[in-house]
Amino acid sequence: MAELSNPPTHKSKPLCILIVGPTGVGKSRLALELALHFGGEIINCDSVQVYQGIHLGSAKPSSEDMKLVPHHLYDFVPLGGHFTAGDYHKSVNQVLHQRQVATSEKKSNLFFIVGGSGFYARTLEGGLYSIGKISSQTSRRLEDEALRIGWKNLYEELHRVDPTSAKKLSPQDHYRLGRALMVFWETGRPLSEFQTEFNDRSSKEDRDSTLPYVLKKIGLRMNRTELREVVHKRTLEMLKRGWIEEVRELLIRGYGDWPPLLSVGFKEVQAHLRGDLTQEQLPMEITQSTLQLAKKQMTWFKRDPSISWFEAPYNFSEISKHLTRIQDEFLH
Repeated sequence: MAELSNPPTHKSKPLCILIVGPTGVGKSRLALELALHFGGEIINCDSVQVYQGIHLGSAKPSSEDMKLVPHHLYDFVPLGGHFTAGDYHKSVNQVLHQRQVATSEKKSNLFFIVGGSGFYARTLEGGLYSIGKISSQTSRRLEDEALRIGWKNLYEELHRVDPTSAKKLSPQDHYRLGRALMVFWETGRPLSEFQTEFNDRSSKEDRDSTLPYVLKKIGLRMNRTELREVVHKRTLEMLKRGWIEEVRELLIRGYGDWPPLLSVGFKEVQAHLRGDLTQEQLPMEITQSTLQLAKKQMTWFKRDPSISWFEAPYNFSEISKHLTRIQDEFLH
């Protein structure tokens, strides 16, 4: 996918509103309400919702919602495929470029980018650092080591060679854990060093000026007690609608080690299907893991002082007034 070679001037750049916050807090619903109210389009920023074949456990917008306003980067990566933060960065640029070309007479200049993936969100603002292609030999080494010593020991190895990266990752995040180890094996340098060098090369202002869009950020947050109730209720509903059957079918087809099926919620459903969790234990285990994920998401986003935070359940009038002010500043 081609990136924009000549970034547009500020006046012609689209305005992108990044909506972040913990899982289950109501980001997708807010994005839809804002897009309907202001006439914008929605772009996904969730690392599971990009994949085909996963519906009930990913909390994707419904087909009815997707018909109300244009939605982009949902349900488009083929079953069994892999999609990196770099792929996401290119895909967002491609969507924005194509929408402006397709609507040249009346440009689509407002987009709501919604999701809780910090890795994806970071590429929108900071771009990407270049490491180069990982060799097939290094990829095979990872596969061999995972079989020989297991992912728990590989996580301990990452702690030894790149503790900064390891602290940011869950031991169950095999994809990013493996990526960090392969970078070290391939280059002899920790992944965290490449990230630090990239952040030091230019200021945030310099990077902002080269972006092909204007990016503003709002966040939704909720106290832990209320969030637990919301997450538990949502979990019960997804299980009732057939989440277990969806995962069972994917396992039958051989996708048990596919990264999305190792993510929060899916790995607990897999444990239930193996007999490690009872039907009664499953909802509570998913709820607890989801809350742990929410805590990590908030830790990530709290480091960003440019996010304007709103309490959930949110006051739509309050947020729409805030967005109107952003639009006024953008247009003048």
